[in-house]
Amino acid sequence: MGVKVNINECIAQVEFNESQYFFLSEIIDGTFGTGQSEEYTDENRN
Repeated sequence: MGVKVNINECIAQVEFNESQYFFLSEIIDGTFGTGQSEEYTDENRN
């Protein structure tokens, strides 16, 4: 994603196939959308 974040409090837990947790976080560095990892650069990924 191109950012570094501070992860704060857990704001929700959802049971759907397994436990899923959602956290409130804040961007502390970087620019959103500039990530270069495989999930953003692999043209064959669906």
